[in-house]
Amino acid sequence: MQWEDEGFILKRAAFGENGFVIHILTRFHGRHCGLWRGSLQKNSHLQLGAFVHVVWRSRVCHQLGYWSLEPGDNRELFAVLSNKQALLGLNTLTALCLQGLHERQEMPHVYASYIYTMRHLREQPQHFIFFELTLLQEAGYGLELDTCAVTGRTTGLTHVSPVSGKVVCAEVAKPYKHRLLPFPDFLRCCGNVYPQDVAVDELKKAFHLTAFFLKRYIFGAKKDMPPARSYFLWSLYKNLQTYSLEKKPYAEV
Repeated sequence: MQWEDEGFILKRAAFGENGFVIHILTRFHGRHCGLWRGSLQKNSHLQLGAFVHVVWRSRVCHQLGYWSLEPGDNRELFAVLSNKQALLGLNTLTALCLQGLHERQEMPHVYASYIYTMRHLREQPQHFIFFELTLLQEAGYGLELDTCAVTGRTTGLTHVSPVSGKVVCAEVAKPYKHRLLPFPDFLRCCGNVYPQDVAVDELKKAFHLTAFFLKRYIFGAKKDMPPARSYFLWSLYKNLQTYSLEKKPYAEV
């Protein structure tokens, strides 16, 4: 059997003398792996995060199969590779896809979110939080962050239930604050237009929220969160704090 697609390289592992097992996040076939044979010296485009056009061939669908790979437009990747913060974000994106996605399961929303997040890694790395929310959504554990689960209100939302993943308002959360997860206000518009500038404290709440549910539903007790995520968040918080200190209000006249 054979099919054609496009996608982003997530990982390559040496196999034999001139072979590599390459994992690719494809548009229509999800995370897929196959065997590719050739020389990396003559195929320098086959690196982490590279966009490629692929042909996968196999005698039967359950076998590993073989890749035929052609380079795509990688101008956005070159921009990411020139920025340390963005490169850490790219490493985290690929790690989450490798460890958090089931193989050969189509997830078009994750693919679209991957592209959107990679495009914003340099200027707006906080958009990464929405990739993690999409990952949870596609896995069947989407969080309901639009309205209070008890009152139906859309304002005054302050906490999220660690059991149901639903948001509640301050009045409902008050007796159970010690059991609930804090809700960052900027996620209230999830699914619409997101604010460009997010406070560091709010961002920490958001990543703590997604980490809790990723650990519970995606990675489970036997898997750890990718170490690349910790490095990326450390760098992100550090840069945002430095940026906020450098920003000075206009002098009063």
